[in-house]
Amino acid sequence: MTCRSALLMSIIVSSLFLIGGCEKAPSQNIPVEPSDGPSAVNEPRPAVIEIERAEFPSILLEAESGEIAAPVQLYEDDEAASGGAYVLAPEGPEHKEISIGGGVTYKFEVPEAGDYALWVRGRWCCDCGNSVEVLLDGVSEGTVEDAVLGQWHWVALLDDKHDLKMKPLRSGTHLLVILNREDGAAWDQILLTQDPDYRPSGVELPDVPGRTAQTPEDSTDAPDATENSPEAELPLDEIAEPADEILR
Repeated sequence: MTCRSALLMSIIVSSLFLIGGCEKAPSQNIPVEPSDGPSAVNEPRPAVIEIERAEFPSILLEAESGEIAAPVQLYEDDEAASGGAYVLAPEGPEHKEISIGGGVTYKFEVPEAGDYALWVRGRWCCDCGNSVEVLLDGVSEGTVEDAVLGQWHWVALLDDKHDLKMKPLRSGTHLLVILNREDGAAWDQILLTQDPDYRPSGVELPDVPGRTAQTPEDSTDAPDATENSPEAELPLDEIAEPADEILR
């Protein structure tokens, strides 16, 4: 092919390409990693933004720090539990219900008034032992339950719409009761926090900013507490009693 023919062919191919257009859309906003060479020295670097998380008040209760009412019992045989200790209403053979009633009463201090979420670190034996009931200052707040069986995990108290329930608490002394609703349900720790986005994991520690903690050494047997709600359904002195009658 002569040089003139080759030049003519090149012009024809270029014309067809321009008429047909490019099938591949041009790239947009493609991030370019800066190279390590000299050309990258003056390239702008993305700013590092550090966000400080607000310190929300929270209250950590060890399961064994309250007044235990039979048939709920204290156990100290699980290294996966906080301090190795937890509470449980023993289950009968072949999931037979033998431990009815009982629970643990906790008297605790709220350092700062606000709306608090409640979490329980539980371990459920089975589908017929996967829940506990919560009373707060004499009012039933519902049940803490889910379908995760055989392992320690955190479960939140939810409202009727299955959203995290934020309970208003004023500062001062309050009374919390975790009731044995169906035997075979164990619990290890309880956390109340004003942070609706906080998700506890593992064994929660007491030395968290803004947190107060209650251990068995800090607890007292006195069930006295100020009422949180004028609509309280039960006298506070009845809450510390074994919960057989409350559940009926």
